Amino acid sequence: MNTDGDEQKRAGQGSEAMADDQVLNDLKGEGRDGEVAAGWYSDPAHRSHARWHDGRHWTSTIAVDGAAARDPAGLEGIDSSMPVVLVPERRSLDRSERRAVKAGRRAVRDAERAHAVAIAAAERAVRDAEISRSNQLQIANTQLAEAESPSGKRIGEYRGVILHERTLTTPKGGTVWLRGCSADVESGGNLSMSHRPTLTRLAAGGLLFGGIGMLGSLAAQKREVADKRELYLLIQTGEGGMVLQCPPDDGLIVRQFAMAINAYARDVDANDVERAAIAASSRAIIGRILADTSEVDTAMAAAERLRHDPTHLAAIEWAKDEVLALESGQQHGD
Repeated sequence: MNTDGDEQKRAGQGSEAMADDQVLNDLKGEGRDGEVAAGWYSDPAHRSHARWHDGRHWTSTIAVDGAAARDPAGLEGIDSSMPVVLVPERRSLDRSERRAVKAGRRAVRDAERAHAVAIAAAERAVRDAEISRSNQLQIANTQLAEAESPSGKRIGEYRGVILHERTLTTPKGGTVWLRGCSADVESGGNLSMSHRPTLTRLAAGGLLFGGIGMLGSLAAQKREVADKRELYLLIQTGEGGMVLQCPPDDGLIVRQFAMAINAYARDVDANDVERAAIAASSRAIIGRILADTSEVDTAMAAAERLRHDPTHLAAIEWAKDEVLALESGQQHGD
């Protein structure tokens, strides 16, 4: 341990950034009644091999690698009743002891990392529980909104015609009640194939092959497909009707959409009863979700227990004590 002059100089250096460590140099030396001499003593918190005592109270100044530094944990775990013990004389460590100290410091970091990883996993569990609860609440609110909507849930759309459980919206933006509506599909025409020789081929054949080429090119006729098919979606509403011309290849899609219109128009009353039941169920589910926070509370309690888990904390403290013992040239537990 350094001399009193060195201790005072070191404490003064460490106290520049420490308001609570205004090192009382006037107390240094002989202690007053009920006091001890200001100086470096064994750290009762075991976060360093030495901590500065100002003569009346422990401070947050500790010795780190031969220099005064501020303890990141401050005075946590320290009170004035803790005994003041002289720092054991330190000797120079040999090479193997220095390696042991480095290994001990790695053990401290590993123990702290293991604790941090466990806390992080517990905090993820909290977030997962909160997300799960939020998703359940969102689903129930969506179902309630759809059930209480005047139009009902959206069923589908084709070329600007939008079908809901209770309404039908036209491409021009008009909305009609689905009750009394009907839909039908009409088609007509067919595909025809025509064959005709082309002048280009005739000319090319004559130029390249003479009369024989001309005769050969007569066989090189161009095919044309004439699509004369027609497809229409006819929708009859209580206020009139509309005809929607559709691409001929959409036959299956158009027929399925027409069937959906007819089915929902036919079942409006039954769907209204079902929608009322869904709304009541959704409101009950929302109430239960809002009232029940047990899953989140359990996860939060588990995370809080891990923050103060004695097993992890004991492993960290043991590793720190091992380093301090190695630094002082003692066996851990001496």
